[in-house]
Amino acid sequence: MEELLRGPDGAVPDDLKFFVVHGRCHWVQVDSGRFGHRTQDFHRPDWEHLPLSGGPPWADPPHPRPERLDEALALAERLGEGTDFVRVDLYALPDRVVVGELTNYPAGGDSPFHPESWNAAFGEAWTVPRRYR
Repeated sequence: MEELLRGPDGAVPDDLKFFVVHGRCHWVQVDSGRFGHRTQDFHRPDWEHLPLSGGPPWADPPHPRPERLDEALALAERLGEGTDFVRVDLYALPDRVVVGELTNYPAGGDSPFHPESWNAAFGEAWTVPRRYR
């Protein structure tokens, strides 16, 4: 049996998805309202909001920077050490950070961004490891 996680408001907490390339986080996706009005936003690790969409609308008003963001970033990068790419999904609760999942193929590799130029931007940090050639 899994623990039911709840955010400060008692609802299911936001999903923080860290795109870690070669051990360093480059992008953070925030999915909110999983069982209601779903929103999706993308940020740089410094919490700069990015003008792109993965489908659902942006949150309005924008998400404030999570209080445990530094802790979550450090954990995501530690979990991504030694791999060329992994998306680390975490929940930043008031008292701790909880791991949701790790995936090397988000959305099965079929989740385009809009505008399309962000598809290439997300791949710029990745260097194909020698073992894949």
